[in-house]
This record gives sequence, structure tokens and C-alpha cells, in this order.
Amino acid sequence: MLNMEIIRTILEDYDIIVEEAYNGQEAVTIMAASQPGYYDLILMDIMMPVMNGLEATRKIRQLSREDCQRIPII
Repeated sequence: MLNMEIIRTILEDYDIIVEEAYNGQEAVTIMAASQPGYYDLILMDIMMPVMNGLEATRKIRQLSREDCQRIPII
């Protein structure tokens, strides 16, 4: 939570819109529900609860949308 708060503050200082997921499953659900191309970048934590970041990344990449195949996931 602290790391998320720090990076959100830094990014918002550059006028970047930040949306947060609190676990891996939520990240996958949010991405699946978004309009194609809505997100430019995903910052993923490997050690998230419910579903870790590696599994969440695999699930996002498996979504049948072009943007899910090419979006940078860091």
C-alpha cells in the first residue's frame, strides 16, 4: 500500500491519471472491463494478494484483445 501511494503521488505530479487495483484479480477484472486502448501502461506488483502479479499478467495477456497483447506491463 505504501509503494502504491508513493508512485501514485509521483505520477500525479506529472498530471498522469492513476487508477489502482488492490490485488491481482482486481487488476485483471479492471482491464477486462475497460474499453480497448483505455490504458497506456500497467505497473504490476509481483507480490499482490488474491492473485500474484505474474499470474495477473498472464491472465491479462490471455484476454482476446489486441491492446492486452501489447500494453507495457512493468
